[in-house]
Amino acid sequence: RQATVTVVDSTPPEITSPAIDETVECDGSGNTTQLTAWLNNFGGATSEDVCGMIIWNTPVLMNTIEGCGNTVEYVYMLNANDECGNTSSNTIASFYIIDTTSPTIDVEAIDASFNCNGSGNATDLQTWLDNNGGASASDICSTPLTWSYDLIQESDLCDLTGAGTYRFTVVDDCGNSSITEATFTITDTENPTITNPASDLTVVCDGNNIVDELLNWLNSNGGATATDNCNEISWSNNYGQILPGSCNGTGSIEVTFTVTDQCGNASSSTATLFIIDNNDPVWTIDPIDLTLECTADTDPLNAIQAWLDAAGNGDAFDSCSVLVYSNDFTTLSGGCGGTTGSALVLLTATDACGNFTTKTATVTIVDNFAPEVTSPALSETVECDGAGNTTELNTWLGINGGATAEDYCGDVTWNTPVLIETIQGCGGTVEYVYSFSADDECGNTSANTIASFITIDTTSPVINPDAINVVVECDGSGNDVALQAYLDNVADAGATDVCSEPLTWEWDLVKDEDNCSSTGTQTYRFTVVDACGNSSISEGTFTIEDTTPPTIVGGADYSGECDQSNANNDDELLSWLNNNAGATASDICGNFVWSNDYHIDNWVDGCNDSRSINVTFTTTDECGNTSNVTFNFSTGDNTAPMFINCPRPPVVVDAPEGWCSAFVNFSLPLAQDN
Repeated sequence: RQATVTVVDSTPPEITSPAIDETVECDGSGNTTQLTAWLNNFGGATSEDVCGMIIWNTPVLMNTIEGCGNTVEYVYMLNANDECGNTSSNTIASFYIIDTTSPTIDVEAIDASFNCNGSGNATDLQTWLDNNGGASASDICSTPLTWSYDLIQESDLCDLTGAGTYRFTVVDDCGNSSITEATFTITDTENPTITNPASDLTVVCDGNNIVDELLNWLNSNGGATATDNCNEISWSNNYGQILPGSCNGTGSIEVTFTVTDQCGNASSSTATLFIIDNNDPVWTIDPIDLTLECTADTDPLNAIQAWLDAAGNGDAFDSCSVLVYSNDFTTLSGGCGGTTGSALVLLTATDACGNFTTKTATVTIVDNFAPEVTSPALSETVECDGAGNTTELNTWLGINGGATAEDYCGDVTWNTPVLIETIQGCGGTVEYVYSFSADDECGNTSANTIASFITIDTTSPVINPDAINVVVECDGSGNDVALQAYLDNVADAGATDVCSEPLTWEWDLVKDEDNCSSTGTQTYRFTVVDACGNSSISEGTFTIEDTTPPTIVGGADYSGECDQSNANNDDELLSWLNNNAGATASDICGNFVWSNDYHIDNWVDGCNDSRSINVTFTTTDECGNTSNVTFNFSTGDNTAPMFINCPRPPVVVDAPEGWCSAFVNFSLPLAQDN
């Protein structure tokens, strides 16, 4: 039998990764390239089929949602078929075109400046604002663009002028914005306009109405009028000194009337005031003579100037104009100093038209006051140089001990200093007491100022050479003689002093160090003092040392009989060792001790029980100096053996004839050895 096996595919493909939304920035042309790329990639979706290949179907646009400007959302449905025609489930995703880009300011707002028109320049401002300050903008995606503005800073200047800073904001259809700023300024550079110029005025001075006429003319700006484009104005004039006219008794002054707005712009108009006056002023109080004393309380020249400025304390009157006082004073003469003297002064009162009247008065300055010592002489203290310090003394005297004096009326001259006392000090020091005084040009003499020139000696003697260090060999009695000689000679130190002699030496033991035995080091401080008590020091050491070893006398080798007592002659050996082989020693500086190099391993064996040993005996003093001597200790057999039985007397035996020898028979002798 036959059977047919059929494999069918009824399972649709599986969407393994759904399509993903895509968001792109609007490019103003539909973003077709990015959209096509997204669709060709099926929105990033993936699918698989267990039975065969898959084929993506063309994406289906399900919905188009318009946004702001040219923004939009495209909603697509995507699915896939397998080779058997099974269709997967749908996956839906959106392609977003958004606009987050601010508009581009193509032309920035431009500052504007207008001259003040007196009404705030509202039309100019509004036109500038409506034109967005001249700014322009563009946007690639969202139109139309909307402009707005804000006043962000305002400053008032003069009058109606000022400046306002505006921020212009452009917003696209999606709410993205950009800003540009500019300033609108109202200035005032235009001068006021004089509508009527000032007019000349001629008056006759009669002592009654000229002042009123003058003030009225000045206060009315000479009849001038003006207007200003911006706002308020103010008037001023340069009225000053009236000048004499070309004819006798006349005078005139040219006055410029200036109108100024609040921003400093100005215009002017000039007119002339003519005054007729031929009457001389009259002195009502005659000038008074002035006599001044030249003192510290009064500055004569300033007092004279004040007297001159006050017209010699006189007064004059003119019915027509203000008076000007003058004088012919130049200088004083006939005085004893640069400031004293007298002068006859002609004082003149002149009215504005040149009419004048004169009076004379005398000014005199006298000087009856002595110069004042402003800084007293100061005592001078110098270090003694051993030669009288004449250069420094003369220098000090040449500046009057540093004293200063002044005279309010003239120069001062210092008198020759007077030596009033000499006080001798220690050594070559001394104090000279001087009196100083000064005269002015009028012969007045100042008070005396007294100071001293003092030479002192604070300089220590100079030590040369310094104290030396001495080392002596210990003599066992403290080396007192050598030490005293060292001290008496101040350790060979020397000293000089430029100012104060004689010099005195003294010494102190400042350090005492004991060494071995009677040795040691003593440090002495040698002090040299001059007549003024100044001192210098130098230190030296006196050292006692011991380099001499002890002296050994006597001593002998030992040779003894072996005592066969198994004691090896120990008693004799110990006695010989303890007695240093009979040697004796002495040391000049101190104590000493004995030692030896005996050692059992140093024995040299001889015959039977005999033996010997070399021993070195050493004596060491407290400073480690040593002497030694070597002796020999030996033991041996020096005694012959002894018979303990006596042999028989000699026996003589004649041998028989024909024998070759004879024999004697007797007992053998016995002997013993120690």
